[in-house]
Amino acid sequence: MTERHQQKQTIRLSWLGQQPPELATGVTWGVPWKQGELAREELSFGLVDAADQPVPVQSWPTAYWPDGSVKWTAHAAVMREGSSGYALRAESTAEGTGETTAPVLTVQTREDYFEIDTGKIICRVNRSGDSLIREILREGRTVCSGGELVGIREQRSQVAGANVTMEQASTGMIEQAVVEQSGPVRAVVKLKGRHRMSDNRRWLPFTVRLYFYAGLDTIRLMHTFLFDGNPHQDFVRGLGIRFSLPMHGALYNRHVRFAGDTGWFSESPKGLMLWRLSPRQRELYEKQLAGRRISFDPEQDAQLLRYLAESPEWNGFKLVQQGSDGYVISKRTQESCSWLRAAAGVRALGLVYAGSEAGGLAIGVRHFWQKHPSSLEVDGCAGDQASMTVWLWSPDAPAMDLRHYDTKTYVESCYEGASELRSTPYGIGNTNELMIWCCSETPDASTLDAMTREKEEPSLIVCAPERYHETRALGFWSLPDRSTPVKARLEDTLDELIRFYQNEIEQRRWYGFWDYGDVMHSYDPVRHTWKYDVGGCAWQNTELAPNYWLWYSFLRTGRADIF
Repeated sequence: MTERHQQKQTIRLSWLGQQPPELATGVTWGVPWKQGELAREELSFGLVDAADQPVPVQSWPTAYWPDGSVKWTAHAAVMREGSSGYALRAESTAEGTGETTAPVLTVQTREDYFEIDTGKIICRVNRSGDSLIREILREGRTVCSGGELVGIREQRSQVAGANVTMEQASTGMIEQAVVEQSGPVRAVVKLKGRHRMSDNRRWLPFTVRLYFYAGLDTIRLMHTFLFDGNPHQDFVRGLGIRFSLPMHGALYNRHVRFAGDTGWFSESPKGLMLWRLSPRQRELYEKQLAGRRISFDPEQDAQLLRYLAESPEWNGFKLVQQGSDGYVISKRTQESCSWLRAAAGVRALGLVYAGSEAGGLAIGVRHFWQKHPSSLEVDGCAGDQASMTVWLWSPDAPAMDLRHYDTKTYVESCYEGASELRSTPYGIGNTNELMIWCCSETPDASTLDAMTREKEEPSLIVCAPERYHETRALGFWSLPDRSTPVKARLEDTLDELIRFYQNEIEQRRWYGFWDYGDVMHSYDPVRHTWKYDVGGCAWQNTELAPNYWLWYSFLRTGRADIF
C-alpha cells in the first residue's frame, strides 16, 4: 500500500443550509475525489459526528476516472435530530468500514413480495399485481393495509348535440420489481409498470422507488410517470396514490390532520364540539383536538354521550389546492351527501395525517401547492378501513389538457423550428416526491410541523465548495473572487441575476404541475411580460443555459436557495 493510501483522507461535511434535522432522518449524499486520490480496491469509509463518535454508513462508488481511480462515491446514513457537522474518512479495508453497527436494515425476498425490516417498521412491497404496498407494520400492528396507484381518464364526445364526458378509473399494475439496494443502512426498491383500465387497456407507464433507512419509521417515495396517450382523446382527470388504513376504537379517538398555511386543521369523525360543554367536557374536547386519547365517565358524561350518539359522523375530509393562491378544506358524512366547506387559505403546506387508537400514517407531498392542482383526501374514517389518497393531479380540477395550442406551426414568426407540426406530449414525464411516516399515535402539532419542514426541504449533507472545486470532478470553474473591483462587480451581477429570477417566479406565478421548476426564455418590453405565447421564445424547458448556470452557481457558493 502506498504512503498516500496509508494516510486517511478526511472530508468535512455540513448540512445544506446549515440547519441540522429536527427529526431523525435518513440522508444520502455524494462526495467527489481527485483523480488518483482514491483507489477502488484499497479503501472503505467511516463516518464520525462533531463529537468524533462513529455513525454507521453505507457507501458505494458511482463514477470512476479514466485511470480507474474513484471519481464519485455515494453514502447513506441515519442522522439524529440536532446533530451538527460530520467527517467522512477514507480508511484502509483492514480498519473496518463501520457499516455493521446496529441498527441494521434487512431485506428478504418472498415468493410474492419483498419484506423490508428497518427495525422500526416492516414493509411488504408486492412484486406483481395492482397493489404496490401489501402491508406496513409497526410494533406488530398494521398501520397501512395497502397502497396503490390510481388514475382517472376523461374522454369527451358529442352525442345528439350534447357534450358527453366519460370517466374511467385505472390502477397501477406492477410489471417489474427490483431491489436496488438491500442495506445495511439503506434499502431501495424499484417498481415499474403501467396503469390498467377497466377495458384492460394499459397506459401511463410509471416508475416508483421506495427508500428505507435502518431504525426509522419513514419511507421516501419517488413517483415518475410518462404520458403515452392521444392528447385529443385521453385527458388525465386524476392521478394519485391511495393508501388503506385499518381504523380501530371509538370514533372520537380517530383523527385527521391537514397542514394549512397558518396552522393545522384538526378534527375527528366524532367531534366533541356539540351544543354546549361543561368545564370538564371542554377539557376533554381540548385533549381530543390535541390528538390525545380520551375516555368518558358514564355518570358525569351521560348527557354528552347521548348527544354524541345522535351527532353526525364525518366520514370524509379533503383539502384541494386549485391554484397557487387558494385552497379549500371540506368534509362530508357520506358519499350521497354534499361536501361542507370547513376552512380555506392560500398555500397549503401539503401534509395529511389520519389514524386511530392503533396508529396511522402521515404523508407529506413536496412542492404541494407549487405543483397544483393537487389535493389530499381521507375517506371512510368512520368505518373499519379508511383510505388516504394523495392526488398529484386533483380530480376536483379540470382534466389535464395536453393538446397543442393550434393545428399548425409558425416557424418564422414564433421560432418553432420546423414547417410541419411536431409538437406532441407523447413521452413527457413528471416526478413527484412523498414522505411517509408510520405513526404509533397521533403526532402533536410540533412534530407535524417538523415533518412538514423535513418533507419540503429534505435534510442533505454537502461538501464545501472548495472540495467540489479542487477535485475537478465537475470540470473547471472558479470560486467566488472579489479581490478586484471588476471581479467584485461580476460576482454582484451573478447574485443579482439569481435574485431577479427568484423574484420573477413569485411575481409571475410560475407554478403548476407542468410549469414549476422552469423559467421563461425571453422578455417582451412592450407588453411588460414574458413571451409566453411566442413558441420557442416561451419556456426554457431545461435547456442548457439555466441548468449549467444554476448548478455552477451552487457549486461555487454552496447556497441552499440556489440548490
